[in-house]
Amino acid sequence: MFEFIIVYKIIQIEKKVVFLHMEVKLTTEINSNKMNELFTETDRQYISLLQENINRMAANSANCKTWLVTLVTAIIALQLTSNELRSVLWIALGLIVLFYILDSYYLGIERKFINIEKNYVKAVKYNEQDELKKNLYSFNIKAVKDKYATTCSALLSPSTWPFYSVLFLIVLAVCLWPCIFN
Repeated sequence: MFEFIIVYKIIQIEKKVVFLHMEVKLTTEINSNKMNELFTETDRQYISLLQENINRMAANSANCKTWLVTLVTAIIALQLTSNELRSVLWIALGLIVLFYILDSYYLGIERKFINIEKNYVKAVKYNEQDELKKNLYSFNIKAVKDKYATTCSALLSPSTWPFYSVLFLIVLAVCLWPCIFN
């Protein structure tokens, strides 16, 4: 819907859209110049290190999902070829719970690093020298006091619970299928 409206406006008022595009580009260039003046090279390196940790936690979270889908698929395929391995499916349910907790743990750590990065950028923006000296190259995630950045809150995140609950229900249905229809 949104793309259709934009295309329609480009057809109707082409010159105005080109002008708006140039205006957005100009403000982006101004913002990037302000960023260069605001952050020192040390600040940029520290933020880059924090960003690397955030990316690593996100990759770990994605790997949890990838490995779990692979393992659960293999277990279901093994069960479908041999009807005598019902207990293996219950192992799959246990794996789902374990990977769910592990994925939530990585998401909680990722959120803590994001909070460290936000607080540091805010300290740079408002020129809080004491805060900058204290937190430069600090990776202490235990110091982050945010309810949102915990493993428990990550369990309820929309990036974790729908995926794991659907997978759990699929495996549970495969486990109970013979009991219901036999």
